[in-house]
Amino acid sequence: MQFAQATAGYATSKGGILFTRDHPLPEALVPKLVEARLAEIAATGR
Repeated sequence: MQFAQATAGYATSKGGILFTRDHPLPEALVPKLVEARLAEIAATGR
């Protein structure tokens, strides 16, 4: 996973990162995840 180190404290699955209200994702990580997904979509067309 591209963000394995950044998501080390969270439960993850093939398509998601599981977070809770008590342990939210860092705000700086969200745009990086979105940018990576948009790049993947642009590269693969899906």
